[in-house]
Amino acid sequence: MKETDDQKTNESANEEHYVGGYSSLIIESFAKRTASVEAGFFLPHLRPGMRLLDCGCGPGTITVNLAEVVAPGEVVRIDIEDK
Repeated sequence: MKETDDQKTNESANEEHYVGGYSSLIIESFAKRTASVEAGFFLPHLRPGMRLLDCGCGPGTITVNLAEVVAPGEVVRIDIEDK
């Protein structure tokens, strides 16, 4: 079955992207984020040696702080964007 222009447009509209973009100002603000501020609610539930999966981690600045809390545990971070 041949794909129509409407189907292609709908597929493009359904693709997920980070809407904030990756300008230098956005990246700079991300670099200042910390787990204690952005994920403070979560920290009491973490223990050394735990395994942690951070989905939608962006550049990973908060992930680094979380990794310090669960060390020597394993941390995996993933994000839809490859930047």
